[in-house]
Amino acid sequence: MNTQHLKNVLFFILLVSLAIVGRLTPHLPNFTPVAATALFAGFIFQSRVVALLVPFVAMAISDKVIGAYDYRVMAAVYASFMFPVVFGNPLKRHCSAFRVLGSSAVGSAVFFFVTNWAVWYFGQAYSRDWNGLATCYVVALPFLKYTLGGNLFWSMIVFGTYYLAVSGWAQLARTRVVQACNYA
Repeated sequence: MNTQHLKNVLFFILLVSLAIVGRLTPHLPNFTPVAATALFAGFIFQSRVVALLVPFVAMAISDKVIGAYDYRVMAAVYASFMFPVVFGNPLKRHCSAFRVLGSSAVGSAVFFFVTNWAVWYFGQAYSRDWNGLATCYVVALPFLKYTLGGNLFWSMIVFGTYYLAVSGWAQLARTRVVQACNYA
């Protein structure tokens, strides 16, 4: 197994594990690392299929523990967590804290609109008209702040940890080169 393949396997396991643990431990509503791990997967993996599998596998495993709900709403939730993967690819060309936060915010908005539309359309709680749809979105606004906060927080944790690890390794390598040159 080559080094890059091993790194990919380790990143996959770490990202899926973080998302699962984040969903299964007590947390504020929607304040989980799933979207952040999806965004990072889109950034770190060359294969879009592998990147898409990160949120899918994490959701599938954690839903086995949490339990299922209306499969149509679940499909909307899963699809919404696939969306941040798309934003991860442009971050490969130019990654900055601003772009990570922007991508996280857009992912939060997509999640909010898609999943609440599914709750309105497939559920029985709201009337099937514009008023019912508007009511559904208004009732869901408190969840939006947690979704947005969680996505921003976890994206900064995941990308920040990666940045610190990479820059720390680079600094360590430079230090060793300098030390080696000093001893030569």
